[in-house]
Amino acid sequence: MYRISLMAPTQSETLEPAAVLRRFGYNCEHATTLANLETQRPEVVLLVAMEPAQITAFTETRHEYLDVPVLALVDATDLPELNSGIKMADFMTWPGSEAELRLRLERICAHHYDSPDVQLYGALSINRSSCEVRIDGIPVMLTFKEYELLKYFAENTRRVLSRTALLNHVWGYDYLGGDRTVDVHVRRLRAKIESSGHDYIDTVRNVGYRFQKKSEV
Repeated sequence: MYRISLMAPTQSETLEPAAVLRRFGYNCEHATTLANLETQRPEVVLLVAMEPAQITAFTETRHEYLDVPVLALVDATDLPELNSGIKMADFMTWPGSEAELRLRLERICAHHYDSPDVQLYGALSINRSSCEVRIDGIPVMLTFKEYELLKYFAENTRRVLSRTALLNHVWGYDYLGGDRTVDVHVRRLRAKIESSGHDYIDTVRNVGYRFQKKSEV
C-alpha cells in the first residue's frame, strides 16, 4: 500500500486523518519539516489544517525535497482564499467524509502510479511516456543509454541476458565496442538505482546479468 506523509501546524491535527487512512490500509507518518520527506519518501503528501498561504509556500518549495502529488485537507472557511493555481493534485474540506478522502487518494495514486505508461518494480518506477525513473518517489537522473539499458532489463525481468544481447539491443548490431561497455554502464546504473539499499541487477558469472524485483521481498 502507498506511503502517506502528513504535514500540519501541529502533530495532533494529523491524528484523525492518519487513523482513517490506516484503517484503509495506508502507511502513514507525520512529517514535521520538509526535510523529513527525504527520509520518509512518501508516494503522497497530505497537508492537514494548513492555511492557504502555507499550502502555497509548501507546494512552491517541495520540489527541492520530493516531487510527489499533494492532497490538501482544508477548512471550509478557507475555500475562498484558495488559489486555483496552487500546484497540488487535489483538495477537500476537512473534517469531511472518510469515503471521499479514500476515493480522492485512490484517484491520485491511480493517476500517478497505476498508469499503463508507468511500470513499478518495488520502489523503482519507470514512466515510459516521460522517460522518468524514480526510486522511492525520488527522480533518478539517467543518461540515454542507462535508461535504455534499464528499460530492456525491465522488459526481460528474471531472464538472464548475455552481454552480447545487451550490446545488440541497446547499442545496435553495428556497434564496435565490446563487453567492457556493458559492464561499465551496468555499474553506473547500479550506482544510481541501488544506492538506497535496493537490489535489482544480479551478475550471472560468465554469462551476463539478470533483473529481478528483489527489493519487494
